Amino acid sequence: MDLKNTSNMSAKRAQIYQTLITVFMWLPDEKFHKYIYSSEFEQFLAQHKKLQYPIITEGALLIKGFLQKNKLAHADELLEKLAVDRTSLIRVPHSGELKAPYESQYHKEIKTSSSLKRLTNAYRKAGFFPADTKESPDFFCVELDFMRVLSSRIASEPAEAKALLKLQNDFLNEHLGKWISVYTKSASSHAETDFYKGWLMILQGFIEIEKLYLQ
Repeated sequence: MDLKNTSNMSAKRAQIYQTLITVFMWLPDEKFHKYIYSSEFEQFLAQHKKLQYPIITEGALLIKGFLQKNKLAHADELLEKLAVDRTSLIRVPHSGELKAPYESQYHKEIKTSSSLKRLTNAYRKAGFFPADTKESPDFFCVELDFMRVLSSRIASEPAEAKALLKLQNDFLNEHLGKWISVYTKSASSHAETDFYKGWLMILQGFIEIEKLYLQ
């Protein structure tokens, strides 16, 4: 294993996980509006279009198109439109058509409180303590954050890479990677904006790439 390359790759992976969490975890505000129209964000989209992974490329193009179309819109109006869409997709899904992005809604083996407790214990065993302790451990952003933390740890402690990569691979196979595509495909069809539709596609594609990389 090339530890330097693995460390560099994991730093990039951690950054992508952080961006996904930023997009989905919180309601968009003025700081978010500034970020999505920054050169940093534009570069992020450009890099992902170059990956030549169809669903990610399409997602990046949708997001870029949406931002260009709404470039002259008043910030408050745009943020309200995004907030309404995010809430309908994540916090108040369509009854009977779209389930909220919690593993327990999609993975029958984790529907009980004891299963959620085992998930929490798995986090703690790996030294992970969610920043938002009010959120359920099976919420998709918490699971994304777990992968982010492990990626950051690999980047800073490459000697532990082998064990941590295995832990990430096991987690994707047993948890996040087992159900997230079902959610993203369903949510994409309900998205009212190309912004969140694009991000759902990027999320799906990135986890697919992650599974291949970790295997």
